[in-house]
Amino acid sequence: TQKIVVRVINKKFNKVYTTINGIDTKEIDIKDTTKKLKNKFACGGTAKKGVIELQGNHKAGIKDYLVQLGFPPETIDVM
Repeated sequence: TQKIVVRVINKKFNKVYTTINGIDTKEIDIKDTTKKLKNKFACGGTAKKGVIELQGNHKAGIKDYLVQLGFPPETIDVM
């Protein structure tokens, strides 16, 4: 059972990033998931050490899209 946490953080030069933690990298291909998220939200991003970072604030639609990708809604926590 995984617990996915979605946060919006500020990085260098006051840039806003949406981070997604807690995806089990043994079961799910994190690079493929990152690619799908980047295409859906039309933004840049990367996957580092099991954390997906997307450029911009995507808190509004991220949970719905993760549910579409097959993640159970009760495991997704948007902060």
